[in-house]
Amino acid sequence: MIYRKLAVVLLSVVSTEPAGSTNAVIAEYLLAHRGEAATMGVRQLAEACAVGTGSISRFCREVGLAGFTELHGTLAEDEDVFERVQGQDAHRRWAREAAGALGKAALSVSQAKLAELAREAQVHERVSAFGLLKAEAAALCLQTDLLLLGKRVYTSVAYADQMTHILSAPADELTIVFSYTGDYFGYRTFTQDEVRNLRKREIWVVCPRGVALPDFVSDVVPFDSDGSQLGHPYQLEAVASLLAQEYAALT
Repeated sequence: MIYRKLAVVLLSVVSTEPAGSTNAVIAEYLLAHRGEAATMGVRQLAEACAVGTGSISRFCREVGLAGFTELHGTLAEDEDVFERVQGQDAHRRWAREAAGALGKAALSVSQAKLAELAREAQVHERVSAFGLLKAEAAALCLQTDLLLLGKRVYTSVAYADQMTHILSAPADELTIVFSYTGDYFGYRTFTQDEVRNLRKREIWVVCPRGVALPDFVSDVVPFDSDGSQLGHPYQLEAVASLLAQEYAALT
């Protein structure tokens, strides 16, 4: 499953906010009652979640939505569908496809481009790495591997925290984003000042070849992918591991 914006927002909140917090309560309700919520106004949704209308508005702002109107619009979209491998030989077919996707990424990514990014990570004193939901696994893998090599990398699971860090970090920080769809920056609306700030930053994106990226991205480490659920996050993790290998060659 490659999640749409609403699923990314809600799952990120549920997985990172304290249980029982206002934002977690709202996100959990929306995940469980998406169809019903799509027909509700802000007052009805607030009553259903046992919170005030102000909490709904704050929730929208804090998770990167333009407001309740955008939330309501995304609720009306088609729901995400889990892609299941079925049949008597399902486990073997899953293993073959997942392994094939991993190999495709590892064999198609440019070693020269990985070496260039490894050198950037070496010369930058501050480095951060991020990804959404399953893609964050690749960022955590890179963080762990580089820590063993003596390089500290900052990461955070919550998308809101990631965005806060990226927008407030010094201009000389290197940021590495892992994205299976290339839509990482599309889950938030940026002001013109924020875009100008991002254009001054060193931001690299690891993603499938050919995806569209915003113009403030500094450089890209692309790999071949068919974009299927079975390749995610294994392809990103493969590239993260190869990047660590290139960094190790520099030390």
